[in-house]
Amino acid sequence: MSTCKQIFFLCYLSLNLSLLGVEYYKYSGTALDLKTMLKLYFDNHTEKLENGRHIFSEIEYTDLTGKVFAKKKINFQKNPTLPDFILEDFRDGYIEGAEVKGREIRVFYRKSFDSEMEEKTFPIPENPVVDGGVDYFIKANWNKLLEGKKLNFNMFAPSKLNYYKLRVVKTKLAEFKGKEALYLKIDLDIFLINIFLPSIIVVYDLETKRIVYYEGISNINDEKGKSYFVKISYNHSEKK
Repeated sequence: MSTCKQIFFLCYLSLNLSLLGVEYYKYSGTALDLKTMLKLYFDNHTEKLENGRHIFSEIEYTDLTGKVFAKKKINFQKNPTLPDFILEDFRDGYIEGAEVKGREIRVFYRKSFDSEMEEKTFPIPENPVVDGGVDYFIKANWNKLLEGKKLNFNMFAPSKLNYYKLRVVKTKLAEFKGKEALYLKIDLDIFLINIFLPSIIVVYDLETKRIVYYEGISNINDEKGKSYFVKISYNHSEKK
């Protein structure tokens, strides 16, 4: 295809997507090791929106050389807090994901290329959340969290073939990189376990309600197959 034809095709495609109400929003995160503060990886997010509604996300995880080593796809169309998703790590064959069917959710997990896929199906509990659905749980309860209320939800962990009761609460309203932000803490709602597990800290821009910072366990593993503990700062761009 000639350069002129390529340009015409891209313009035509862009116009048609605009007429259909389709937009894309891109942003990226830089993950640092929580202890050493060394850079570990980057996550590059592309959100697909139809008529302003976020229906799908794709996240590419790249190493420090820019090579894509893992990819995650999240479909929010059925339920924003309980999306279908799959994460694949191309380095060792690790896979995790979830799929909602009616009033049940199937979670699945494979440790490596040499492992068998494991799965388990659950009836959907009260206040269910999986993966990127936690973002929508927070947004759906934004005003309650601003008021300082503690909220519980049931978070599915495919790699454990189980779900756990978590709680989220506001810790403060303060500036983050010069903008007003809402600071939240997420913990397991089990006291004795909480003693040994660090809290997850998330920070949201107060105006846009978009995440700007994450601190806690990662869904990306190290070379030993253990989850990293990270700090991630997010850089947001305009809709594209």
